[in-house]
Amino acid sequence: MQADRLFRNLPRDAQEHLRDALKEVARDPIANGERLKGKFQRFYRTRAGNYRAIYTIKGTKLIVLVVIIGDRKEVYDLLARANLTSV
Repeated sequence: MQADRLFRNLPRDAQEHLRDALKEVARDPIANGERLKGKFQRFYRTRAGNYRAIYTIKGTKLIVLVVIIGDRKEVYDLLARANLTSV
């Protein structure tokens, strides 16, 4: 699943809220996100209402890669099912 496709399928108001949250993540991804626990500890999340964006930080240059976007009720199941070994 691609995060951009998931994003486009969200309601417009959710897209706007997530866009604002991701702008904050782009400014400071560690301060504006929360690190996940357990086997997902290399990922962070940011929230916008009932929606979550799951992301990781790549390399010494600041690259924020959003990997999953979805409703809070399903986003962690999507992350568990995703094959993210190359991220």
